[in-house]
Amino acid sequence: MQGLSLCEKYFNEVGLPVLEKECGGLIDRMAFGLVGDGSECYGFDDKISRDHDWGAGFCIWLWFSSPSRRIGGQEFLKLVLAEVLILSRIKVFVKCG
Repeated sequence: MQGLSLCEKYFNEVGLPVLEKECGGLIDRMAFGLVGDGSECYGFDDKISRDHDWGAGFCIWLWFSSPSRRIGGQEFLKLVLAEVLILSRIKVFVKCG
């Protein structure tokens, strides 16, 4: 499986469900994707490129329309909790996925 497909599967099966449960009120202000200079971001990864900086993951962008729309402490803690829950499932996902 190429890295881009792995990341998309990881997001859909692990990331998004956790974020919807823990941060549901922020989902409409989030964008998700994969960025970087790694070959998996462009679909060019192969068995050799798996020896460095390769694996399941995704990026989250949180949009603020104005300073008054910034997230508060409780929302921030929900995001941190979601990150911990998502990352805690990565090894199981990669072995099974």
